[in-house]
Amino acid sequence: RQSLAPILYRKYSGYLNIMKDYQQLDASVAHSAEMLEQALPAVLQPFQDMAKSAKGEGAIPHQSRLLIALGIAISTHCDPCIARHARKLAECGASRQEIAEVAGICISMSGGLSLTYANSALEAFDYFSLRITTGQGAGNE
Repeated sequence: RQSLAPILYRKYSGYLNIMKDYQQLDASVAHSAEMLEQALPAVLQPFQDMAKSAKGEGAIPHQSRLLIALGIAISTHCDPCIARHARKLAECGASRQEIAEVAGICISMSGGLSLTYANSALEAFDYFSLRITTGQGAGNE
């Protein structure tokens, strides 16, 4: 398996930005859920059912719901949430422009504080999109 590090380094090396480990951040969501499910099954199961219903199909299409979730993740500065939703959006075929526009809305609503996290959303989406297009899969399925 080819490492993505050189490709991602070339892409972001001009920004003096050290990329976050989006694969690990995404995995931390599942790990946290598993730990809490063991400790608090009566709390976590209803929460997971609610989250699944909220992100399912309805008047708002699934991909649009994921874009909303990404915007909330950016606004609440939740790196694991950004990674999780960026991966799911990459898997369902969202465009980089859609991610950028969601990021722009977040920046316009909450100012500079969301700027770094908006960039994280683009980086995470690029990371997972590259994994998918190079046949490595998004991981953490």
